[in-house]
Amino acid sequence: MHPELEKKAVVVLCVLVILAFLCGFDSLRAQQAQERVYADTEDHGSSFLTGNVSDAGNAVDGNIGTKANLSVNIAGTAWIRMNFLDVPPTGKPVHIKFGNNMGLLNVASGVSIQAYRNGVVVGEEKGMGGLLSLLNGAFVNEIIFVPSDENGVPVAYDAVRITLTGLVSLGLNLDVYYAYYLQDFVNDIVCNSPVEVLYGSTSGLVGGLNTIEDPQNAIDGNVSTNSILRSNISVTDKTFIKTLYNTSSQPGDSVRVVFKNPGGGLLDASLLASSFTIRTYHNDMDNGVLALDENLLSLSLLPGSSDLQVLTYPVDVAFNRIEVSVGEGLLNALSSLHVYEMERIPTAPDLINDMVYTCFGEEATLQVDQPLINATYYWYTTATGGSPVFSGISYTPDFTVSGTHYFYVSETRPGCTDESGRTPVQVVVHPYYSNPDISIENTTN
Repeated sequence: MHPELEKKAVVVLCVLVILAFLCGFDSLRAQQAQERVYADTEDHGSSFLTGNVSDAGNAVDGNIGTKANLSVNIAGTAWIRMNFLDVPPTGKPVHIKFGNNMGLLNVASGVSIQAYRNGVVVGEEKGMGGLLSLLNGAFVNEIIFVPSDENGVPVAYDAVRITLTGLVSLGLNLDVYYAYYLQDFVNDIVCNSPVEVLYGSTSGLVGGLNTIEDPQNAIDGNVSTNSILRSNISVTDKTFIKTLYNTSSQPGDSVRVVFKNPGGGLLDASLLASSFTIRTYHNDMDNGVLALDENLLSLSLLPGSSDLQVLTYPVDVAFNRIEVSVGEGLLNALSSLHVYEMERIPTAPDLINDMVYTCFGEEATLQVDQPLINATYYWYTTATGGSPVFSGISYTPDFTVSGTHYFYVSETRPGCTDESGRTPVQVVVHPYYSNPDISIENTTN
């Protein structure tokens, strides 16, 4: 090869190696447990007589359920700026939770967000009209954005301001719950429990009836309580409920939904995809609707119940949000749906062999296939409960008797305290046979 071409080839190879490393590193970072850093202080203001800010301190109290309220009449303005004492790293996305009970269709262009640094405007102002215009009923939702300049280059910031601007002859209000950014957890956490629930509708209230009732019941861990989702008059509208997690899943983790058809009757696997919709997201990126392939779908009755169904479905991409919705133009869309629980189930580890044969007195090593970096693997002698007998990627049991033995292994991911389900392995230990004593008497030919 020509020396100059060889040099260029080496450079290209190095670049590809670096990119591969960075992509892999980013993938590993995506699994790191995260914690929220909330804005700590606030400033607010409004136009005289035509605007108002109430309960402003609720937007910086660190409570996900409390809220400030911005309201305007005629052509007024109201705003609240939420300030971070722990300054976010440049380029770190900021999350803002907001809500409304009256609908903002056609007036959402009056809501904007602006980043600040040391009290000075930085970056471009962002309008939230594109998002809010989709939500015309009661809703609680979240917007995620990276403060950037007109060229899309991230800027340093330490505060974000929400401004509500009214239109002539139209009064508006907006609830603001909090602003936060994410950082790596210092201590391990329970990774597969949702931190909160969002909800909304693309249509207004139907006859004064809320389209979503008791959304928090879908993540309370109690199958005796439920949320209610009602679809709207227009077949193209949808009503949704969405759960949020502080960590991303691993490809292969599953969505689990406990639900009931309030119209009566059980839904079979062939009807699910046309009755209601399940989506996953990674932050605000839509991974798309789950196809609910019957070959992958697990559908059963909740133990002890005759009408609560449990849907479990693996997802092959990373996600940290799950959405269930009714309506949306589905052929057999339910008019309403009771959702008892929405969960994320980590996949159990794979084993190189799920059945091992050995002889008494010989070793048999059980080994996890493609273990996750920095994950912890616990080995058990029971399918549930009990204490682990070993921790590690591979395990060599000490057999004292022959016969068939069962072992089980679980995975605990980096930064997490919760374990996956347990994968069984069967070990068959053949008995030891000693050489027989043979005596040969004198014989005569």
